[in-house]
Amino acid sequence: MDIELLQFRYSPYNEKVRWALDLKRMPHRRTDLMPGPHMRKVRRISGQTATPVLVVDGRVTAGSANILRELDRLQPVPSLATQDPKVAETEALFDDDLGPRIRRKVLALLLEDHGYFCRVFAEGQGAIDRLAYRMLLPLAQGLVRRGNGITGQASIDDGERALQEGLTFAAERSRETGHLAGAALSAAAIAAAS
Repeated sequence: MDIELLQFRYSPYNEKVRWALDLKRMPHRRTDLMPGPHMRKVRRISGQTATPVLVVDGRVTAGSANILRELDRLQPVPSLATQDPKVAETEALFDDDLGPRIRRKVLALLLEDHGYFCRVFAEGQGAIDRLAYRMLLPLAQGLVRRGNGITGQASIDDGERALQEGLTFAAERSRETGHLAGAALSAAAIAAAS
């Protein structure tokens, strides 16, 4: 089986898929992309612009939740995306609510130092690509902010609150069983941890 993961090195959604691939011990190769310039390649392959994108023997799956379900289909053990509604509900909470809110805070902090932002997101790229990325960031930072819902200080502060909500939720939910949702390690726990 030929498996390629198109990814950002530093993204919770991409991290979630990397962990799933590693937990399932599925050999794969990772193609690192830079946010922004990634759009053309990802759109051509998947018809949309978000990462992660998994290509298995030419079959394309986009989005971390969809990818975990595809991985479970390909290799059912260990199962991560169970039919348990609590697992799906908790995974969605972190993927669709808390994660995007926390990302606003993180990106706002990273955008305070353009050099650091570029070192993080262009890591592993060639020198010319890193330099071009650094030079274009002042022009692109407005797009980064808009594309991630950073509309002002209130949206950044909300990211801090989301982080606290997520930590509190995880601590309370896992107190009795040691698991966030379900009876074993699941997509919910991976979504929360990533």
